[in-house]
Amino acid sequence: MHIMGKLAVTACVLLATASLFAAEHTHQWGQWVHDDGEKTHSSQCLVCGERKTVACYTVSATVGGVKKNVCLFCGDSADGTFPAVEATAKPVVSNAKVQRGDLAVRGLKNPFPEDKSIRYAFTVGYCNEGALASFKNRSAVTFQLPAEIPDSFELVRVSTSSGDDSTSASERWNVLDHTCKDGMLSFETKFSALYCVIVR
Repeated sequence: MHIMGKLAVTACVLLATASLFAAEHTHQWGQWVHDDGEKTHSSQCLVCGERKTVACYTVSATVGGVKKNVCLFCGDSADGTFPAVEATAKPVVSNAKVQRGDLAVRGLKNPFPEDKSIRYAFTVGYCNEGALASFKNRSAVTFQLPAEIPDSFELVRVSTSSGDDSTSASERWNVLDHTCKDGMLSFETKFSALYCVIVR
């Protein structure tokens, strides 16, 4: 076969293989990054390079009379971006359900200027292609706190429940049992939420 014919056949095979691979692979999204000026975040697939943009999913707390919003997955907030934190979540039940998505933990030291007693705030949630996946199991979440935070503190989960048009959303700060030794924090939860480390 003529050299040009062989090259054309090879090119066709490569294109067909690439097309088949692109159609069948599972996207592996990189870090979700906030889109400037928007209420969205974006990521690029580490396999094929496809880009995806998704609406931010925020959790909130009222601090010093000011409502603070933080996106669970890109960490965007008015007081600075909450960086990603390396963490684990291990189900505490023996018959654990299959969990969709990837664990996402993001935290920031001295996050809110309105309340200096909040020494660290962090979010916990499961991210499925940039959007919220429900927490399937009560789990022990563990990660290393910044070195400047003492081992003795109060850990709270800020929870909100939206009412209908006739009621306002209520906000509760729930104190959680936890352990902390040499800065390694561990606590149990089944909630995607904003958590605060408070040193009185």
